Amino acid sequence: MNGAQTNMEKCVTPRDPPTFFPKKCFNQSGLTKACLESSYTLEYVSKTVLDYIKKWVPESRVGVLAGSSVHADRMFLAAEMPDVVDYLHYR
Repeated sequence: MNGAQTNMEKCVTPRDPPTFFPKKCFNQSGLTKACLESSYTLEYVSKTVLDYIKKWVPESRVGVLAGSSVHADRMFLAAEMPDVVDYLHYR
């Protein structure tokens, strides 16, 4: 496996409606169960992800946050992992 990968305990929120499509997919794939059973905290995962990025992109604001759902990814990162989103370049 390439890249940083870990599950964290905060991956499902009670406010998600039961018909929320990603939630259904996460349940079927086992991701929800893996997150709920994970002992990793948000702080640990945030540090792990930022350390991984810094390993490959040692200069701040050079690595680009990109992808087909980058706006949603950025909103999550800004709310949950601000150090990560602040380190990356967005647009």
